[in-house]
Amino acid sequence: MFFHRAARRAVRGAGPGAARALALLACFALGASAARAEKSWVQGEVRLNLRTGPGTEFRILEALKTGDAVELVERAEGWTRVRHGEHEGWIPEGYLQPTAPPAVQVDALTTEVETLRQELATLNAEAAGLRESHAELTAREAKQSSELERLRRENNAFRTGARWPEWFAGSALLTMGMLLGVLVRAVAARPRIRRVRL
Repeated sequence: MFFHRAARRAVRGAGPGAARALALLACFALGASAARAEKSWVQGEVRLNLRTGPGTEFRILEALKTGDAVELVERAEGWTRVRHGEHEGWIPEGYLQPTAPPAVQVDALTTEVETLRQELATLNAEAAGLRESHAELTAREAKQSSELERLRRENNAFRTGARWPEWFAGSALLTMGMLLGVLVRAVAARPRIRRVRL
């Protein structure tokens, strides 16, 4: 606001060409100051009034307290233009610092530590679940290995002729059938004795 009033006074006193140049320069300065907004924090144990203009006669928008983060927009003589939330206004110069105060840093670190603790607890729970799953898979693998070994032994026994009792029973049945056939033929070939009835 202070800058705008000074620019208007300069434009009134200059000619048309100079007025255009000054207006262009003012637009450039405003764009550059908005582009280089940097984050700062209110320092010391203070409460600062954020005002609509660079002076104590301007209306108060809100009160800033120690640890409030603001964006630095513009510097003027004795005043600094800042943005805090939805408000943009002026505070006296010399009450900002480029780093967060220790209380804000401690709060941020406490929050980060708590987040890391929760993540660690989650990771520990996942690791316990993975260990349990690994134990189950190991037991299942051992059971499948023993079953595979049993099947391998049965297969080897089958290949080496472990079926000889079946073969023996089959050949015994075949032999008995042949003997029975021979006996039946022998009985059928015997001459029959005729009995004479009187």
